[in-house]
Amino acid sequence: MWGCDMNQSNLVLLNDIILKIHATEDFEAMRMGVLSGLSILIPGSGASFYLASKTEQYKLTNPVNLGVSDECPAIYTNEFQDYDRTTWTYAP
Repeated sequence: MWGCDMNQSNLVLLNDIILKIHATEDFEAMRMGVLSGLSILIPGSGASFYLASKTEQYKLTNPVNLGVSDECPAIYTNEFQDYDRTTWTYAP
């Protein structure tokens, strides 16, 4: 159903991620904590956590990265973001 084995340890990890969202005062630290927890549940080589821009519709900004070089988000933002077909999901 979920595409992964939601055993007891995965549920505990998911609960820990939710707790970090609500308990971490530093917003950037919270975003990094979410990425770290999700990287255990969803294996991969890297991830970024962007925010929707407050000033430009359909734009992402201010990424936090885990296992991704600083150049990669800039390449996405400058070269590929205009071609992203998922932008409607974070439009105001």
